[in-house]
Amino acid sequence: MIPNLNPLLLTDVYNLSHQMLKENTDFEVSHIVNRQKGMILFGFDSIAHEVLDYKIYPKDIEDATLHAKDMGMTFPKELWKQAISVCGGQYAKVKDFIKIEALSDGTWCPRNTPFAQISNIKKGFGELITWWEGGGKVCYYMLGFLVLVLHEPSR
Repeated sequence: MIPNLNPLLLTDVYNLSHQMLKENTDFEVSHIVNRQKGMILFGFDSIAHEVLDYKIYPKDIEDATLHAKDMGMTFPKELWKQAISVCGGQYAKVKDFIKIEALSDGTWCPRNTPFAQISNIKKGFGELITWWEGGGKVCYYMLGFLVLVLHEPSR
């Protein structure tokens, strides 16, 4: 895990709009799909487990709220405060609200094949699915780009 990382900032403005787009977020399911070329899945499982171990603290919520305001967006701080409250009031672990199921490392994924599914395990926290779908993909695709760079022949 990256030290001093506010995990709520592993997102984009698109995720900040979800609270305005959905009427009922009791339960959600999202699939992460390989959209480009066939690939051998590698590293997603370890990244998924790292994301599930993230802890969200009240200071993270306040920080994310300020950053969202800078972009003219509203951060869903009440949702995150409720998550912390449900977990005892000090912090919330992502794995207390969502589960990630993925194909195992070494699996061949043809183009347009789903390789992971994210769903919430507590009613009322479905909005967290699309939040962590984005964060997980960003981390995973960066790993993929690193692998491509390391294997790119010298020019």
